[in-house]
Amino acid sequence: MTQQVTRHARRVYFGGLPPITNEQTVALFFNQVMAARETHLV
Repeated sequence: MTQQVTRHARRVYFGGLPPITNEQTVALFFNQVMAARETHLV
């Protein structure tokens, strides 16, 4: 399969976010969540 065929499977929809939200703030949020999860998995 090509990347174009699976592209829709790699997208995530986020609704209900404030208009000031951008890609950088979403990425920061998920990075913080993942970092917090790493400390709890040990």
